[in-house]
Amino acid sequence: MYLFRLIRWPNLLIVLLTQYLLYEFVLRAQLKKADFLPTLDGLDFIFLTLATIFTAAAGYIINDIYDQVIDALNKPERRIVGKLLSEKAAYRWYIGFMLAGLLCINWLNTSTGDWFWLPGYILANLMMYWYSRSWKKKILIGNFVVALFCALVAIVVIVGESGYWPKLMEESPIAYVNIVGIFTAYTTFAFLSTMYREIVKDMEDVYGDEVENCRTLPIVFGIQKTKTIAAFFAISLLLTTIFGAYLLYTTNRYLQLAYVLIGIVVPIKISLLFLGKAKSVEEFHQLSTLTKLIMLGGILYLVFEIWVS
Repeated sequence: MYLFRLIRWPNLLIVLLTQYLLYEFVLRAQLKKADFLPTLDGLDFIFLTLATIFTAAAGYIINDIYDQVIDALNKPERRIVGKLLSEKAAYRWYIGFMLAGLLCINWLNTSTGDWFWLPGYILANLMMYWYSRSWKKKILIGNFVVALFCALVAIVVIVGESGYWPKLMEESPIAYVNIVGIFTAYTTFAFLSTMYREIVKDMEDVYGDEVENCRTLPIVFGIQKTKTIAAFFAISLLLTTIFGAYLLYTTNRYLQLAYVLIGIVVPIKISLLFLGKAKSVEEFHQLSTLTKLIMLGGILYLVFEIWVS
């Protein structure tokens, strides 16, 4: 059971759900309308998703290995490595997940003939490693890397599909705009919401980070200035979501509009109020939970959109 907690299985399910919805109901559905076939068939997509999940799982493990001191201070009751699982065993699981992902990527290389899958996989795992070992302790770099990886969950679904973009844009511009528009909207939302949550988490975890000599935003600039930076990303996310809501209004998609306003816009506004008032670790933890719900609301919009359509 502790292994599932270690690899954050709910987060991995969200990765699986996100990639499946984007692939099946956005990419394949739009290409089918345009009489195109995706480069990755169903089996290729399964291996791509597995590689993504294994990479994320390995990243969570190596992060917990390097966070043993910080976790002992910030969340002792939830610590696994060094408490329920030895560091040596954690490293074995880490290597195992990386090798499992490598096998999946090797399938994609062989099946598609594209050269970029293997170096992309190696680069992703190296970035995960250096994030856990060093980057997360540096001002904004760690936040940016995590936000980038959340955005890449969507981007990787279409990274192998670029071969026919010019032809698709010429022969079926509507399908092209729909695919690019939806993927752009999702990656933008994922990046901004993750940056917001990561900065809030830095304020929540400031005590343990100080002990480990981290140089995160609240340690370098203080809580108040960090709140201002967090508010910048929250407001950027709010304005981006409102623009999306406006597009839904102009296309008479009122059910989707109601979902976005109630399920995403309102929680973002509430989180801004919480951000202004938060002072204690408990209050920042509540705010962090709210930002996670905002991120989940964005993902579930895909489900709602498909259900309504």
